[in-house]
Amino acid sequence: MFKVRVKDTSPERRVRKVLRQFGCQFETNVKGLPGTPDIVLFELGIIIFVNGCFWHHHYRCPKGGLPKNNRLIWRRKIIATEIRDAKNIRQLKELGWEVITIWECETYSQYRIKQILTNFLF
Repeated sequence: MFKVRVKDTSPERRVRKVLRQFGCQFETNVKGLPGTPDIVLFELGIIIFVNGCFWHHHYRCPKGGLPKNNRLIWRRKIIATEIRDAKNIRQLKELGWEVITIWECETYSQYRIKQILTNFLF
């Protein structure tokens, strides 16, 4: 698991590319905010989390399932991640931020990324 990237992942880079096309200014991995958000658009008050389908348990994605081995251990890890994510999102909303979650599987299509961001940015 030490090879799993925490920041500057391929899905994050794909989302940032679209944000640049839109002309948005953003910061990445802002440590002063709950959950160290992947992308922060300070001017718009928007935070974007780009979640991996496996690690954050995307229910609607085939990659979001549990492995066949050590299911109990993985279930505990993923439930802990879900609880942590919910807590961070709640805290950010209490601070006045709008929070967007983009799933890894949604980043494979630039069109889909543009759709998601357009709904929140414009």
